[in-house]
Amino acid sequence: VEFLGLLRLRQWRFDEAYTCFEEAYGILDAIGPDDEGAADLPRARALLERHRGRALRGQGRRTEAVERLERALRFFRDSGEAYNTARTLTDLAETLLDGGEAEAALPLIDEALAALGRENAAYHVAFLRGLRERCVTPE
Repeated sequence: VEFLGLLRLRQWRFDEAYTCFEEAYGILDAIGPDDEGAADLPRARALLERHRGRALRGQGRRTEAVERLERALRFFRDSGEAYNTARTLTDLAETLLDGGEAEAALPLIDEALAALGRENAAYHVAFLRGLRERCVTPE
């Protein structure tokens, strides 16, 4: 269900993507504390928070998107997941840029660049450099 939501995101079908992520979250809620996979629930929920934030951004619901992305970011920072922290920082920066908040997006981009520089993520680093350029180059 989560993967179908990710496909819908790539197709810019944001309402359908969000619905998939909500359904996936419900599936996670059915996993009990002693069930197989229970230890992975916090991370799985954080990933879905990130995905829901991305879908909300696509729907133009920036405030809600920021809230979801910030929740995911807290988890990934606290758990020391550099790659997912950087990806979530990127999503948050893009959401802020959508609202014309380049000054707020810039430190997030720089933090993501620093983290991804150690993750061998050349494609994403190039993408972040383009975002950064949007922040520092007047239109």
